[in-house]
Amino acid sequence: KKIREKFNRYLDVVNRNKQVVEASYTAHLTSPLTAIQDCCTIPPSMMEFDGSFNTNVSRTISCDRLSTTVNSRAFNPGRDLNSVLADNLKSNPGIKWQYFSSEEGIFTVFPAHKFRCKGSYEHRSRPIYVSTVRPQSKHIVVILDHGASVTDTQLQIAKDAAQVILSAIDEHDKISVLTVADTVR
Repeated sequence: KKIREKFNRYLDVVNRNKQVVEASYTAHLTSPLTAIQDCCTIPPSMMEFDGSFNTNVSRTISCDRLSTTVNSRAFNPGRDLNSVLADNLKSNPGIKWQYFSSEEGIFTVFPAHKFRCKGSYEHRSRPIYVSTVRPQSKHIVVILDHGASVTDTQLQIAKDAAQVILSAIDEHDKISVLTVADTVR
């Protein structure tokens, strides 16, 4: 019975979040909601150390990381979700980090905290996102051509593409990496 009650509390949280996101999206269709609170630029004065998260956080706001391909009019419910996410933390001590992730390239996290922000960020290639949109295991074969006709630039592009693929796999995926060349090495 206790497990059922706990599960029902978490299901209520998800349903409340869903209602807020859907209402925000409906409003967004007529008046775009695009306000962003960048996780990379949150002032330290807005946060304080929280032992539950073992880092400095703001329990009143969420923050966002954006893909480099995000459209400037992309839907972002973060500001509308802040009060419900804060309430989730207060009323459900078992809940910690809360996320919103969109196929448009917006990743929102609550409570807000400062990220290590080196280079671009693409949450849609992270295992948690990939496993949600493509739950079955993947069978991947990466073939790299490093023969004499391949330039250093082409080889680097191939390696970078392979790294993107490898960063999106999880423990259920099966992967093979093959390299081919014009001579045996």
